[in-house]
Amino acid sequence: MCLSCDHEDIGKQTAEIANRILKGEDPGKIPVAIPRKVSLSLNLKTVKQIGLRVSENTIRSADEVIR
Repeated sequence: MCLSCDHEDIGKQTAEIANRILKGEDPGKIPVAIPRKVSLSLNLKTVKQIGLRVSENTIRSADEVIR
């Protein structure tokens, strides 16, 4: 199971923060950014090998499933 961020969107967030700073905003008052876009990947082969259970709902909501 892996949660990963969208690196392109992280770059966009960084540019947005840099723009705010360049416009004069105090960097100390800008909140810490968290990724806006994340994806869930599941490797069901590994899940089976180590004896875990993953709900069908979680499997359906995953962006990538390795069977």
